[in-house]
Amino acid sequence: MADESKTTWTCAAYAQDAAQAERMLKLLEENGITARKQGGIRDIYATGGAFGEEIAVAPEDLDRARELLSAQAETAVSGEKKNVSRSRSLLCLAASAVLLALLLMLRRRLGG
Repeated sequence: MADESKTTWTCAAYAQDAAQAERMLKLLEENGITARKQGGIRDIYATGGAFGEEIAVAPEDLDRARELLSAQAETAVSGEKKNVSRSRSLLCLAASAVLLALLLMLRRRLGG
């Protein structure tokens, strides 16, 4: 984009916070898309909360930007699901160990 001052900006996505907005901007920049963030209050019916950062791009980059950001979001959600699954497995293992220890202590007390 040669002259950003004359660019008409179009919202491509919303970031929940400044850190997510920076990750989105970096991804778009790495793929040759000029973007900027605009803070503000979203529509009261928007999902994900009313506040955040709007990620805006030129209209001709909108489809590609949304495609890239959507793929990034899917990857992030997939990674979070794996972490949650691993955490649940560890928690289940720890709970089983505690239960086994309690049963062994109970057995000793009862003299069996």
